[in-house]
Amino acid sequence: MIDILLFFSVYILSFSCIAGYGIILNKYIYKDNFHKNNFQLCFDGFLLLLILSFLIYLFLDTNKYFNVFLLIFGLIIFIKHQKFQNKIKQDFLFLSLFFVGLLISKSHDDFVLYHFLHLKELTEVKLQLGLANLSPRYAYSSIFTYIQIIFYVPYFGFKLFHLPSFLIFVSLLGHLYHLINDKKQHVNNKIFYSTLLLFCILKFTRLSEFGYDYVAQFILLYLFVQIIDSNYFLFREKLKLINYFIFAICVKITSILFFPIIFLLYNKDIFKNLLSNLKKNFLVISLLFFLIFTIIGNSFIKTGCVFYPLNNTCLNKKIVSWSIDKNELKKVQNIVIYWAKSFAHQSKDKSIEKEIYLKNFNWVDNWINQHFFYKIFEHLLIFIFYYLIILFLIGKNFTKYNFSTKKIVLFGLSSLSILLWFSLIPQLRFGSTVIIIFIYSLLNLFSKNVQSISIKNFKIVFVITLLLFNIKNIDRINKELNRSDENKYTNFPWFYEPTLIRKSDCLYSKYKCDNPKIKVRKTKHYNIISLKD
Repeated sequence: MIDILLFFSVYILSFSCIAGYGIILNKYIYKDNFHKNNFQLCFDGFLLLLILSFLIYLFLDTNKYFNVFLLIFGLIIFIKHQKFQNKIKQDFLFLSLFFVGLLISKSHDDFVLYHFLHLKELTEVKLQLGLANLSPRYAYSSIFTYIQIIFYVPYFGFKLFHLPSFLIFVSLLGHLYHLINDKKQHVNNKIFYSTLLLFCILKFTRLSEFGYDYVAQFILLYLFVQIIDSNYFLFREKLKLINYFIFAICVKITSILFFPIIFLLYNKDIFKNLLSNLKKNFLVISLLFFLIFTIIGNSFIKTGCVFYPLNNTCLNKKIVSWSIDKNELKKVQNIVIYWAKSFAHQSKDKSIEKEIYLKNFNWVDNWINQHFFYKIFEHLLIFIFYYLIILFLIGKNFTKYNFSTKKIVLFGLSSLSILLWFSLIPQLRFGSTVIIIFIYSLLNLFSKNVQSISIKNFKIVFVITLLLFNIKNIDRINKELNRSDENKYTNFPWFYEPTLIRKSDCLYSKYKCDNPKIKVRKTKHYNIISLKD
């Protein structure tokens, strides 16, 4: 019981610490007289912490006590600039309602495979150049891990690594809840916000499902919600939203599939007084460049490439000794493409040879059977179900159909995003957001406008959905307490940590232990990991 109360307290305090950095971002970089709710401040705090955490890793060794200082500093800022009135109490109550979702024993499958190994490398070994030579998996390990290592603190060790991912999720939910109860918001937008909130609560009940792919998707959903908010027409606000797009790419490179939807920010006056606008917004633009530097810097120190998805940006080994083998990187990229298009899940009687599987959309029939009906179809049904529930139980006073230009543009841009996703890497976890936006734009195209909504009816549906969320999680926890494999809940409420054995003169990564071609040159401040000729 003491550990549960301790974990809960750290959960609430961590939210406050991160929101404190959101206050710093708004007050000293954006220089706004901001009127943001605490969940928005938490998102802003994550954005600033991503840059800070990468710079700290780059120039300082990971230090548990310095991490404590960083977190306490954010908490002090939060307390100093907040008055603990009813709104903050309500936000803390909202966080409390979802706490049970944070209690997991089994993490995401990739967590044991390489995420945890990567976190070990970042926290317990000094700066390493060429980490991707241990395994190409490290090339595309999420930059979000740099935020997670800030939560590597005394007593807790690795126990808090899942907190940032979960706080991104709950902050999205909290912000949507605020918008739904905001009288200034457009009613039709509230229909979407309500649908999205209830959909996310029911669909993402297990933290172990998240991985970094869904963390990026939550950021993109937050970005889209901000885009359709009618207040975001100023050049300055557009820059801020572009920062969030780059933030999502930092977390997962597949977020670039969202790119066509960014054009919703375009208008004919966007380049008017451009030079003057750039000067006025120097700090906001600087933040954008720091985010881009984080992407390039992370890629370079791990792979020796300026931008690892583009093989041509990988530097010659004579110039950068830790530069990754382009052929190995290409192999991994091909493996991901074949996996995304369900090559390995073909039925034996209808299997297609690898050489022709990707040609002329030969893969589509198999992908529909193996992935679309298995995962995406359920995703669509839940969203459409909630949209109709919200529209007819909460919506009131419908007007005539209105095929506005705005609706058509949204449908067109979301269609482009869907085509990019479908042709390149059609897995649900890479395209969840663009699928939701596409379906919403299609439904919205043929829906009547709504003049008002019933908040009372919304709260009834919200409570029912929240109960389902908690019931499913309590049932899951009970099963994890009674399972017999390594993921059994033996250290409740803390997640299962894989046991890794350190060999003589070996980094924590199992890839170093198993690969005789690895060469490590140690210096005072960093290690250089390369492959033997």
